[in-house]
Amino acid sequence: MEWSASGILRMKCLLHFTLFSVLIGLACNVTVDHSGDDSDTGMDNYGVVHGWPVLPEGYALGQTTGVEVDQHNCVFVFHRAARPVLRIDGDSGEILSSFGDDKFSNTHGLDVDHDNIVGAGAGTGISAKCAQA
Repeated sequence: MEWSASGILRMKCLLHFTLFSVLIGLACNVTVDHSGDDSDTGMDNYGVVHGWPVLPEGYALGQTTGVEVDQHNCVFVFHRAARPVLRIDGDSGEILSSFGDDKFSNTHGLDVDHDNIVGAGAGTGISAKCAQA
């Protein structure tokens, strides 16, 4: 059987792709310890806290595009829904305040700096210094 130049090229490309895929798969192999004893690793245990945050009846979070925590343990959530910036008590999950109605058409990114200044941006290139936490 004789191979054409294009057939050889296709086989080389397939071989390179396969080799690349295997190498990426090996490089991305992550071992997770599910024993539950993280005392010697320094890792925190994370889990779902049901009922957090406490949302008003009929209110649901939209697509979340940013989450930040300030120095007072307030969690700021930037999402695509009414009241796009939520300030939530980190312990109780209660919404302390919200703002940004009619300010953002496409929420995209949130930051709380070292001075607790909350900044938010939109995909339209609009950004705003929203509030001091």
